[in-house]
Amino acid sequence: NPFILLVNIGSGVSFLKVDDHNQYERVSGTSLGGGTFWGLGRLLTGCKTFDELLELSTQGDNSSVDMLVGDIYGGLDYEKIGLE
Repeated sequence: NPFILLVNIGSGVSFLKVDDHNQYERVSGTSLGGGTFWGLGRLLTGCKTFDELLELSTQGDNSSVDMLVGDIYGGLDYEKIGLE
């Protein structure tokens, strides 16, 4: 059955699986979210507003810091483990 994955990002992050108008469940989450991003970003960059920090983030290159599937599984044939 199709469902919606609703992600709420605030001071933390919650992942909700929504099956119907009144049928949902929290499936995961973390206490790290927008508040952590804003606090660290403000300290590291000196930005004065959240919007300024968001604009600055568009100028970066995350490819050298993000962990990718290949970093975890190495040179495996991804189709063998159900990934594309």
